[in-house]
Amino acid sequence: MKLIRSKKLTKIKNLKHCFFNSIGGHSKDIYKSLNCGPGSKDNKKDIKKNLQIVRKKIGKKAKNIFLVNQIHSNKLIFINKTYNNKVKPRADAIITDQTNIPIAVLTADCTPILIYDNKKRMIAAIHAGWKGAFKGITTKVIKFMVKKGCKLENIIAVIGPSISQKNYEVKEDFKRKFIQKNKKNYIFFKNKKNKLYFDLTNYIYASLKAVKVKNIDFLKINSNLIGASASTLCTIHCLATPFLFLASTCSKSCCSGVPSWWLWLDYSFLIISFFLPSFVTAIVFMLCKSRI
Repeated sequence: MKLIRSKKLTKIKNLKHCFFNSIGGHSKDIYKSLNCGPGSKDNKKDIKKNLQIVRKKIGKKAKNIFLVNQIHSNKLIFINKTYNNKVKPRADAIITDQTNIPIAVLTADCTPILIYDNKKRMIAAIHAGWKGAFKGITTKVIKFMVKKGCKLENIIAVIGPSISQKNYEVKEDFKRKFIQKNKKNYIFFKNKKNKLYFDLTNYIYASLKAVKVKNIDFLKINSNLIGASASTLCTIHCLATPFLFLASTCSKSCCSGVPSWWLWLDYSFLIISFFLPSFVTAIVFMLCKSRI
């Protein structure tokens, strides 16, 4: 397990946090090895063991890790003293003012964000893909925390590792959507060799600045080719599958056996389906715990 920590948050004694990858767990095959996603088709016992590994890493007093069903939205969950929802909520941000409750989000190429008010002792973990960022999830979390008594001058925001701009290729209609929202958003797009690239992390950084958050730690990782590859392969697989099945049906209608080209494609996507989850589950897992 490789841990990445924010220098700003490491200085705070009453807080434990980290971002980490999927190395050092119990999961096997395509989910190898520290898969912490309860929503995956991995062995549930292995996932439980993996989460226990993480829980022990952050401290003996920590309770079970609180996760949500992430849906690429701007929905948030607030865990206070009276929170007793036994069903895992559908949301992309978790906020709490309670001690010894680890809260976490799972990401592949999306951006994990940690927000903390050292005076109010309130913390948030955010999963922000382009949809959540576009819908203003970071702004919504900040405004909620301020409404609960946090002050902007006391807030520290940490933007975790995610896909870089050079690996985030998009289409013109994607850019058009952001420009229609705000003409100034053109600065987050770059044309290179007739291809268009989007800067998700700087878009999030700008959204934090727009609501007057000044203390921001930006954890940049030089490359996230794996995340980009995972997204590309997933898209190819999803788009191509219906046509491949159609082609197979047509071939079988006029031939007695399965054509060799179909077998080749079948094996190719089988290989893709084997390796793709290992890319996607090489996740950044943001964990935060407040202890007063």
